[in-house]
Amino acid sequence: MKLSELVYPKTLNSRINKDFDIDKLSKIADRKMAGGNAGINAYGNINPKDPHEFEKKTYLPIKLQNDGYYQYVTAIAPYIESNIFLPRVYVVEIVSDSSGQVIPKYKIEALHKPEEFSDESITGLANQVFDKTTPLIGGEKAWKIIAERLRRAFVGAEEIEYLTSNKQLIQAVGIIRKLLKENRSFYADMHTGNIMIRGTSVGPQLVITDPLGQH
Repeated sequence: MKLSELVYPKTLNSRINKDFDIDKLSKIADRKMAGGNAGINAYGNINPKDPHEFEKKTYLPIKLQNDGYYQYVTAIAPYIESNIFLPRVYVVEIVSDSSGQVIPKYKIEALHKPEEFSDESITGLANQVFDKTTPLIGGEKAWKIIAERLRRAFVGAEEIEYLTSNKQLIQAVGIIRKLLKENRSFYADMHTGNIMIRGTSVGPQLVITDPLGQH
């Protein structure tokens, strides 16, 4: 799917005719987390049929109103085509079982980790994003500073307008702050693993992939 074709994430609903096997799903979660290549609430893989697409699935049934990632995707849907700091979400599939429990699945754009880029690229990206601050030095250090500054902006400890003049980043942070304010069960789960990079012809772009956790 071309980014230019994206207007709004497609939402699908599907159903299985029996209850989810919670024991089996829990074992899958334990195994994937032990492998070190999955998050606390969900796991994912590159679509083998499309290397530009990443498929993400929540381990266990969850109430959508308490699911930080689902609420994030829902909130950013009207802005993802015009805001470069937001991930491109193609499909949201809500799978329900016979008892009404649900597990969300997503198809999103495949992004890059910072270690795929040079230190100079990461430092340049950080200085471009935070154009109102003292220049940063060092790729790994710069990436950690990006994550921490965003976390502080999300919780209101540092006003984003003092860090950047970029209107799209200010908009993205505003969406996340609103979600945190409206749902006290969410927290700013902002670390270096929850921001990634979109490679473009004009250079790397910062993407806030998964900023919310739930208590």
